[in-house]
Amino acid sequence: MFTWMRTHQRKLWLVITILTIVSFIVLYNSSQLENLRSDTFARVYGKNLSITDFQRQGRKFQLAISLGLTKYASTLGGGGDQGIVEFVINAMVVEHEGKALGIAPTDDDVKNAIVALPVFQTNGQFDPKKYAQLVETALTPQGFTERELQEIVRSSLVLERIQSLLNSAPAVSDTELAFLRRMFQPVSGAAVVLKLSDFAKTVKPTDAEIEAYFKTNSARFVTPEWRTVRYVSFPLPADAQKLEGKAKIDAQQKVADASDAFAARAATEGFEKAAQALGLKVETTLPFNQQGSVQQTAGIDASAAAGPVAALAPTAFTLSQKSPVSGVIQNSDTGFLVADLANVTPSRAMTLDEARPEIAQTLADTAARIALEKAAADAVAKLRAALKAGQPFAQAATAAGLQTEVFTNLSLFDQNTAPAQARYGEPATRLEENEVSGFQPSEEGGFLVWLEKRAPLDEKAYAQYRDMLASQTISTRERILWIEWLHNAQKDAGLVLPGENRG
Repeated sequence: MFTWMRTHQRKLWLVITILTIVSFIVLYNSSQLENLRSDTFARVYGKNLSITDFQRQGRKFQLAISLGLTKYASTLGGGGDQGIVEFVINAMVVEHEGKALGIAPTDDDVKNAIVALPVFQTNGQFDPKKYAQLVETALTPQGFTERELQEIVRSSLVLERIQSLLNSAPAVSDTELAFLRRMFQPVSGAAVVLKLSDFAKTVKPTDAEIEAYFKTNSARFVTPEWRTVRYVSFPLPADAQKLEGKAKIDAQQKVADASDAFAARAATEGFEKAAQALGLKVETTLPFNQQGSVQQTAGIDASAAAGPVAALAPTAFTLSQKSPVSGVIQNSDTGFLVADLANVTPSRAMTLDEARPEIAQTLADTAARIALEKAAADAVAKLRAALKAGQPFAQAATAAGLQTEVFTNLSLFDQNTAPAQARYGEPATRLEENEVSGFQPSEEGGFLVWLEKRAPLDEKAYAQYRDMLASQTISTRERILWIEWLHNAQKDAGLVLPGENRG
């Protein structure tokens, strides 16, 4: 991280907290926010969690990452607003349930775990200097002490023991092993491919259908908001781009500091004036939307004229007329930008004619998909009935008017198999010989598979992958158990979030 990011981290966390609160207000229906006190973010185990406490607990997510406890952090939550909320709530659940289960890591357990963290190691030994450095850079700036470090490590030990209890289930079953064996038996058969485009040709929505759809869904048809910004670029000098390691980081830091100084000056003096005083070139973007797509303009190649819009867009849509100048924006790995809001074209409701092409496409796609799925269901029923009556598959498919695509000795682990055919392997693995699968939808339509025969087991390939696949099967089961346990523990916690009734 660069120095300017560290110096502004308190502001960044304030923004994250505000965004998180706003997202929950939207998610959980702001009309019922009065169910909790204005200074309360949530209610857990009958106690109120204040916004201030939530903000402090949320900062522990980044502290856990700094300590290298990424598995602990990702198991309890994740990045982004929603992930931070999950992390805070789930950490409280783990602490409470750990006590209920009698899981209480001792001070020595915590100390030994801290000393063993790779982030504090040098040549396989605990390095007090690295410990002191992390305290200075990751704890103190967040208002934390070594106590919070110990709390996070203790919580990670509790989580490990809870998951160890949950994961004491038996190993892979015989049924699961039998299925794994099938995955290493090449399959032969045929597929019936149904293309959505074939059904779309026969569908054309009427004007009445389009008008009725627009009347019912008019609120969702709005033009995007377009924004234009002025910007100044701060690229890394060409000679510095060849540097490596600390020398390159130092060069980047100088550029970052220069951009930060300009951003501060532009915010007080005005963007154009500050740029002119420093002899900096001001450039202007084409109008772009929040996704970073440039507005199509006659006579202009939008893709060629886009410039750094992709880097500017996320920040540009946080600017306002009252606060038009951005902070420093990183542009690729070597440069920085500072932007100034130049113009805003607000979104507006579309007219029927403007919305007509999108509505017609939506209605056509929906009708085509319905027709395709009906045809697929009919095909499956006819083929299964014919096979049950003893007809050969090829004869049954021809009688039903279906085109087939044959595949031979298709293996799930053959890297050279064309993707179009490789997709038939997984449903075929689940079939018995002379069976027809259900319809398998895909983006371009879908398909169904008939299994003719399964080749003998490839013992060499099975031996090579068996342990790995068995381990993955167990990991998936453990993850499901953890999610189920956590869901039930949250219910027992009596969790109340903004917009929920407390009862």
